[in-house]
Amino acid sequence: MTQINFAQARAAHLALKEFFAAHPKGRLDPGALVDVQVLCRQAESAVADAECRRAIRSIENYIELLTSREPAQRGADFVRLRVQNALASFRSQLKAIEADEPLTPSLPYAAAAGGASTNPARPGSASLQGPRGPRAT
Repeated sequence: MTQINFAQARAAHLALKEFFAAHPKGRLDPGALVDVQVLCRQAESAVADAECRRAIRSIENYIELLTSREPAQRGADFVRLRVQNALASFRSQLKAIEADEPLTPSLPYAAAAGGASTNPARPGSASLQGPRGPRAT
């Protein structure tokens, strides 16, 4: 499994989200293209996952549309919606990857003791602890 810098990926996601929140309408000036490209490179370098990289490449393509002279106001708003969708895709894929990561270094001991994960969020979990306390079996 490749190493993923979750802190850097989350920081890049937040910076991209904040950038687009600070520039909510219409086209962007060409100088913004460089700023977003730098943020996208940071996100790509943090995560080697193909789905995350696809979302980031989409953002790069959309930002090029937003800095071009072509899109009308209505077209720019649609492109911005697509950017928000790509950001959401990046974040949800990052969360999915993070959920599959071992939560503690003692996980092999748990598997040796009971043969199943004790994480209640994972299928096949040995835990009978529900959100409201122990479940009856």
